[in-house]
Amino acid sequence: MQTKEQPTVFIKHFAELTPSEVYEILKARCDVFLCGQRICYLDEDNIDYQSTHFFTMRNGEVLSYARLYADDAPGVLRIGRMLSREEGKGNGRYLLRQVIEYARETGAVQLRLHAQMPVVGFYEKCGFVTEGEPFIEAGIEHIEMVNKDGLLE
Repeated sequence: MQTKEQPTVFIKHFAELTPSEVYEILKARCDVFLCGQRICYLDEDNIDYQSTHFFTMRNGEVLSYARLYADDAPGVLRIGRMLSREEGKGNGRYLLRQVIEYARETGAVQLRLHAQMPVVGFYEKCGFVTEGEPFIEAGIEHIEMVNKDGLLE
């Protein structure tokens, strides 16, 4: 059985991103969230400055992306703006594994995220569980999710 080669994951703090990378990240977020899902929200929320950015690229374009940043609680990190331009090909799952491993290596004790309801199953397969009740964020139903058992071990 032949295995697909995984794309290279880039992990950078905001100040390390090149202008082209910032542009391609924002373009991917716009393509997926604004154009694809018709979400009308302010994407540039200043969290990017304090985030670690994870992304894969092909031919200069971002294929998958996520950002990781500190939550208000000590030891808790939050995943945001997770996307994959090629759903169902494993890029998103591969990228999320890299985010989880990075969080573990940096000493985080918990990961949290707001999941759109249609992708809850994806996050559950990656070790997250729902917490609380669904809520509306940027006009779309979401639910809080946390990594299983609440700890990274």
